[in-house]
Parts: sequence; structure tokens; C-alpha cells
Amino acid sequence: MTRATLNGLPCLDSGPVRWPLRPGVEPVTAQFDMTPDDAEGVLGAPEVMLNVTGPRESFSVHRLSVLSEVSSGNPAIRTVMVTDQRWWWRYRYIRRGYNIRRLIGVRRLKDPQTLEIQPVPDDVTFAPWSLYPPDDGQRKWLAGEVLRDVLAHVLPSGRSVPDTSGFDEIPIEDLKIDDSGDGAVRRVLDFLVGAAITVGLDGEARLYSRLSGREAELAGRIPDEIEDGGHLRMVSRRFLRPSKITVLFTREHELRFDFEETASKTSTAGLPAGERVMDNVLPVSDFELELSSGKTVAQGTWITFVQALNAWGDVPILGALDLPKIQEAMVPFIDLWSGVRLAGMLVPPDEYADWAGRIGAIQQHYRQTFRIRRQWMDRIRSLRAYRVALLDVETGTRGPAVAYTNFAYLSSNRSLWADFAAGVGLNYATNIRRYPVNGVIGRRDAPAPCRVSIVDGDEGVIRLDFLGDAFGVHTQAFPSMIELQGSTLGADGYPKDHPHADLKRARFGESVAFNAIARGSKRPKLTGSHKAAVILTAIAGSPNTNDQLFGVEIRPDEVAAILPPGNRAGISDRDCLGPPMEIRIAPSIETARIPWLDNQSEVIETAFGVRPGPKPDLSDLVLNLEGASGPEIGGASLRSVAIAAAARVYGSMADRLEGAATFDLAPNIGLDGWIQEVSHELTVNGETFTLVTLPQGETAPVSLFALMDNGTRATLLKLASPERG
Repeated sequence: MTRATLNGLPCLDSGPVRWPLRPGVEPVTAQFDMTPDDAEGVLGAPEVMLNVTGPRESFSVHRLSVLSEVSSGNPAIRTVMVTDQRWWWRYRYIRRGYNIRRLIGVRRLKDPQTLEIQPVPDDVTFAPWSLYPPDDGQRKWLAGEVLRDVLAHVLPSGRSVPDTSGFDEIPIEDLKIDDSGDGAVRRVLDFLVGAAITVGLDGEARLYSRLSGREAELAGRIPDEIEDGGHLRMVSRRFLRPSKITVLFTREHELRFDFEETASKTSTAGLPAGERVMDNVLPVSDFELELSSGKTVAQGTWITFVQALNAWGDVPILGALDLPKIQEAMVPFIDLWSGVRLAGMLVPPDEYADWAGRIGAIQQHYRQTFRIRRQWMDRIRSLRAYRVALLDVETGTRGPAVAYTNFAYLSSNRSLWADFAAGVGLNYATNIRRYPVNGVIGRRDAPAPCRVSIVDGDEGVIRLDFLGDAFGVHTQAFPSMIELQGSTLGADGYPKDHPHADLKRARFGESVAFNAIARGSKRPKLTGSHKAAVILTAIAGSPNTNDQLFGVEIRPDEVAAILPPGNRAGISDRDCLGPPMEIRIAPSIETARIPWLDNQSEVIETAFGVRPGPKPDLSDLVLNLEGASGPEIGGASLRSVAIAAAARVYGSMADRLEGAATFDLAPNIGLDGWIQEVSHELTVNGETFTLVTLPQGETAPVSLFALMDNGTRATLLKLASPERG
């Protein structure tokens, strides 16, 4: 005899009795018709049990709750609504923080030479209150422990917490939960790739993995399918799966741009194509300015110093303002600018010239603000003021863009006393060489202590802001070395004559104070020759094809081993017969990082299309192409990222059991793998059966990070070391 009861009280056969098993945090609810007296017997009961007895098999659903009555159209029938425990999860509220990161450490580097040009990466640790165990944090929470903690608060009293240890390997950081109980469980499950939760026939919550591949095993234990009740079959997608996948990454190139100014040559015009050069520029301070070419430019337009000097013409009384005069006037205390400013006031009103503004622009931008030539900017999509390598994987800190250029520190009382104590000559300015003598940047060449910033990324205008030394002995820097008039550079790159602060040297015709120049003495000035080299990062905009990107080719056999069992069937070179596929990795995840090497300049110039030639192979230049991940190689391994990305695509196209089928009642079948729903039912005709449903079509791709090795994942997710505290 077939029958269905709630707590032993019969359910009427006016409708089917059906109980489905579904994954997720949404509760399963069902309605059952009962007599009025029997309905009263179950309403208000703390728990009820649904029992279904069939001709051959029976099943029971334990620890259900009766929510309420539902209006029925028959006064002799009362309908009750029954649910599983997930209904009550929303009644709880959870506020937690797990592995909350915080920055610690002293902002100081051991090497004072690089203090001003390299940001100090913060150490990363975790707030003690957010670590495990609660209130006595000793280590990071494991993912499974986080889920157990949330479920322990959410599950109704007396319900057991399911085993979550199978998910402990998944990293979790900075997880903040401030949500209702069901929302909190859903949020944690989103971190656990492939994890699903359900409530079984015993009324207890159960965790399982969708990616286990166990749906085929369960299907093998099911009795024969009922005719016309559907069919389960293994579906092959071998003609959809690509024969290979090319994973495309944005190329980030370090580029070197040079500036050169000599006493006889003030422009880099006429250099051959491919030369990476910059011009010293300044903004137009006049309301408008007519250039020697006849073109009129508006205030704020960037023009070269050569263009500006030619357009300004002569200063009243003083004559032409040229680069040698600027080099003299840039030295402080002599105050040559006052003469120019006063002379500029003699310009007739109808010949307006803002000499005060022009002087200010010169002082601010001479040998400090540069513009990259159009032949390069027309091929660059964007400029970045950083280097390609990582300094710290925990914060994603990169090295800043650097400049190799000579400069001078103005002496201070502290520096003069230091010179005196050391018994060395007293100097009003200390010249420091940071541009390589032979022009080739080597490992031992230190950059200048200046901050490189991008003023206008569209026009390619960059700026160098010089900073004081590490110990505050010198507080003001000049944008080049200082020499005395008529001096020449020695083999070491330093001027042979430079201004001193030693009174004994006055008899040699040298000035001992910048504001007290004796008759016949040599005036101090910035060096007539000056060079600068800047290394920053650029993303190519040319050629306007996929050649802008860096491709890593992946075959199916390379990814099969890292796929979970439920997403692996049919993944091999032999069974992937579709056309090749190209997929793109967002630059926010990782890029192909190509450092600057002076001896590889022609290859990089060809890659940008500045130098003619076929597309070059950049594989040997990409520093993060192969191997492990971490700061020692500057970023995450592109091949590891590419394999994970390809595996994500292949896994979604794996051969898989699909469809829906009806069987004789099989209460031992539950949810596992890709099974979408299992429903046990008693019909109004007294028949019992089980309906198993699996999703059709391609499955949703799993998380890219879940398929990566630990080193790559830690680099990309900026995971902190659990040992710090």
C-alpha cells in the first residue's frame, strides 16, 4: 500500500507528494493536503517527518518545519506548507571579518642612495582579531574553517555542521561579512570554487563539489530508466573544443628616451627614425605667441625652448636671451633674472610680452620638463610612470620610472660643516653624475634622486622633480651640474672647474659667493652640455592589429592534468577538433612585462613599428613568461596564467552527462557533481519514482584563479605571508 504521512498523519491523495533536493541557500518548500484535524496535529510541531511508502521502496525526509497553512478551495481540505532548515538561515545575521589585511612596517630603505627614487613597500600582515582561533589569533583562517564558522552561527540549534575540510586549500583574505545568514553562506561559497550546499533527506546540511565528476557514478547506480520519462546520455563536444588556444596578453614595454643639449647644438631635430629622443619644453605663458614658423599658439601650449627663444626675440637693452644666459641665470643668488624682468617692463604696451611669466616658465621647466617625439607618441597607446617589475607581491608595488641625469646639490650649513669636518674642499654646490659616461646603462648605474611624472600622457610630456638627499644635508637640487665659465668636462664626466666656498681660492680669480662676483672672475653656471635618459613603461598602440599583444599558445594535453574530474572528459589533443581559439587576459590580471635593455633597443623599436622589419619574437625579452611567480621575476608566470585560462575554456566544453530521466524510486540517490535536481515523488495514482535532472549545454567556466599553481595565484591576488604578525 502506498501512502504519505507527516508525523504519521496521512496526506490526502488530492495531489502528488513530491520532495526535491536542490543545491544552494534557497529553501525547498512543498504543500501537502490534509484533513482539518490532521493539519491541526502538525501545525506548531517543532519538527515533522515526511514518510512516503511505495510498492517497492520508501523514503523519509527528516527534520522539516511546517510554516503555515495555505488557502485551499475545499473546506474539507487544509493545505500545509513545509520547508527544510534553509528557511531559517535568513533569520540570523552575521558580522565577521576573516584575515583582514593591514599595513605595517617602517617606511625606510637601507640604501640611502635609492630612498628618493624607490617607494618603500609596506609590510602586510593581518589584524589579530580577524585571525584563527577567534580572540586569540595565531594564523590565517582556512577557507573551510571560515565556512564552518558561518554555518555554526546559521544552522538551527541541534543541527550538525557539515565537513568542510575539502575546501581548506583555497586562499581567503580580506573577507568582510555583514549580511543575513543565507547571504553570508552564499558569499563564502562564492569563494570556494565548485562548492555547493544542500539539505539531504536526513534534514542535515551537506557540502559537495560540483566538479567531482561523481554524477556519472551515481547515474550508474540508478535503476533502468522509465520509458518516455526522459534519458541521460554522455554528450561529446569534441567538434566544439578548439584544437589549440592562443592566450593574448597586453605588452608592457619599458622604453628609454634621451635628451641631449650641447653648447653648439640645442636641438635633437634631424635624428634618424627610431631614435628615442625628447625635447626640453615649456608652456606658453603669453596669451598667445607667434612662432618663427608663422604659427600662432595659445597660452599653455607646450613648445620647445628653441621655439620659445626664437619667438620671444630680444629683451630690451639686454639683447637676445639664449641658452648660455639661461644657464647663468639658473644659478641662485646672482639674481640675473631681476635684470631680465626689469628690462622686460620697457616693452611698449602695444607689443605686449609677459617676461615675468616667461622667466617663471624657464625656471620651472629648464632641463626638467621634456616631450617625447611624435614619431613615438603616435605609436604609444598609453604611458605609465613605473617600471615593469614588481617590488612587492603582497601589495603589487612596482618600481617607479627613473631618470639617469647629472645634477648638483646646493650646499647648506650642514653640508659645509660636514665638508670642513672631513677635511675636504668647501663647495657651494656638489656635482653628482648619474648619466653613464658611455651612455649605456649598466647594473651599477644608479638613477638620479628625482620623481618622474607624466604631465600630459597624450602629448608625451614628462617631468623630473629633483628631491633632497636621504639625510637632509642638501635640500635644494639643480637640474644639471654646475661649472665655472670656460670649464670643460673631464674623462669622468665632471666639470674640471666648479664654484668653491673656500676663501683661499679667491686669489685664483674664482668667486667664493654666488652673489659676490669679483671683476674678472669666472661666473658659475649650469653646464653647457647636458644629457638625460628616462626609463618608463608604455603600452603599444601600433601596429593596429593583434600584433600589439603577446600570445602564448596552449594545447589541450597541457591543461588536462589541472582540470577537476568533472571537467576533464575528452580533453586531449586527439579529441579537440574545433578551430583554434584566441582569448584575452585583461591587463588588470597580468601583462607581458618587457624590461628595457640597451642592447635590445632595435628589437623593441621594431615591435612598436618605429623601425621597419617583420614582427620580432619577444619571447626571450618577456621576463615573466616561464617558470615560477614572484618578485624575483617581476610578476606572475604568463604560461601558468595561460594554461589556467585555457583550462577554464576546455573545462566548460568537457564531455558530460546531460538530460533528465525518470526511474523507479531510488531514495539512495542524492545531489553530487553536476546533478541539478533529484526529486522523489508519489503520484495521485499511487506510483513512486525518482526524477534526476542534469543541466544541458556548456557549464559555467570555473574561476581562473582556482586552476593556477599557488605561486601564480599568490602573486596575482597579492596574498600576504601568514607567518608575519
